[in-house]
Amino acid sequence: MKKLILFSVLLLFVLNNGLKAQTPFGEIRGKVTDAKTKKPIDFATVTAYLNGIAKASTQSDNDGNYTIKSLATGTYSIKAFQSGYSLSTVTDIIVKSDCVSFINIVLEQNVHLMEVTVRDRPAIIRKDGVSGAQYNSSKMMAIP
Repeated sequence: MKKLILFSVLLLFVLNNGLKAQTPFGEIRGKVTDAKTKKPIDFATVTAYLNGIAKASTQSDNDGNYTIKSLATGTYSIKAFQSGYSLSTVTDIIVKSDCVSFINIVLEQNVHLMEVTVRDRPAIIRKDGVSGAQYNSSKMMAIP
């Protein structure tokens, strides 16, 4: 009888642990790096899409690492973006339950320089030495 009880408890323990380990979710992990310097990019936004709908989003850490957890099984695409870099998209990422998909993302710098012209104009100071005045719209239009 003791053997039967011990066997039953052992069987329940094994079956219970096997059921708990399986979840219907997977995750995507990886690293975001600069295409030219190969250095990690911190605080890049990484978003997972399933059928074109955003399902989860995260930011890379100081070392460029990111993790998106609790994704339902399916085929995802991820988009990564950081200021000063072009948007990067990776498609056809298969997420399976209880599995981790490792996807590293490379971003290319996208710096747009704009020309700014600064012109010096004389300050508006009255001849009596008092600065400041009240102007209506017609006076404002007449200012050079």
